[in-house]
Amino acid sequence: MDVIVIAGFLGSGKTSVLLRLARPFTQSGRKVAVIENEVGKVGVDDQLVAAEGLSVRELYSGCICCSLRLDLVHTLLDLERTCHPDVVLLEPSGVAGPDMILDALIGYGGEIARRLVMVVVDATRASLLQSRELPIVTRGVKVAQLLLLNKADAADEPTLLQAGRWLRTLNAEAPILPVSAQTGDGMDEVVEQALCLMSKPADPVARLTHREHERTDTQMAVFSWLGRLALPAPITGKDLQDQMASLLQQMAVRAAEGQTALTGHIKAIFKEASVGGYWSVSTTSVGAVPQTRGRLPETVTSGEFTLNAIVYGVTTESLTEAFHDLRRTTCFARAEEPVTAS
Repeated sequence: MDVIVIAGFLGSGKTSVLLRLARPFTQSGRKVAVIENEVGKVGVDDQLVAAEGLSVRELYSGCICCSLRLDLVHTLLDLERTCHPDVVLLEPSGVAGPDMILDALIGYGGEIARRLVMVVVDATRASLLQSRELPIVTRGVKVAQLLLLNKADAADEPTLLQAGRWLRTLNAEAPILPVSAQTGDGMDEVVEQALCLMSKPADPVARLTHREHERTDTQMAVFSWLGRLALPAPITGKDLQDQMASLLQQMAVRAAEGQTALTGHIKAIFKEASVGGYWSVSTTSVGAVPQTRGRLPETVTSGEFTLNAIVYGVTTESLTEAFHDLRRTTCFARAEEPVTAS
């Protein structure tokens, strides 16, 4: 089987890229499996991938290059022996560098024919990430075989050129492709490049000299919440979507009140109970337009709501307080006590 690692910093759009890749691979007759890793006790991306009809395995509460390293190996072995996938799309958490994933796969006892490391960079935040000099970002770019400048539709030409120059200073060889995973622009070329790179003989995976898992020198707050919602009266699906977007954006506003705050991601998914519709929302900053996906029925009375947030430069307590304060002004104030929270 082939393994494609789709890595990138928090909020870069990895899951959207993964979904865009999965379709052409499955349409070409390949059997595709997905491994999702999220920091926190509950995840959003795995639910989104499953809602799109893909087979997904989840790894929670740690990153697969460190505390869940054995879980990754065991999951891959189990997939290989029971599902026999042609391609495994592996999305590590946004705080796991692809260099660490390669380290974790050294000595893997199964049969991996080829590995491809694809790194997704948010074009709209490239200058911010460059100024922060985050090791998790720069190391990832350096080992990438393919670099995607995602959200290119939301960036002007000078921003894209500057981002491309920065990436080239870190990686002199990998193709740099401007894309929009949200609209699909440029993703056909990504598929072509991926297939081309994976058709070449696999290079030995060298062990990279790095140390213990580095995140940043800044405090990182992680908050997850999952609750069931039962409304006394129906609301429109559009109203619920708007309330989700408002909740996430206001959380980003609260986080931005700290001068050193950097929103990795704040994302949520609501799964409607009766007909199985869903709606997902994610945001990475106050000014960014939230990314949305899915479809809900005209009216909603019940469902399950999951939220996952990672913000640098604030405390988990302040992030938790912000969520509970803000949800009181939305329909999610009526959600049952959370099934899982962290």
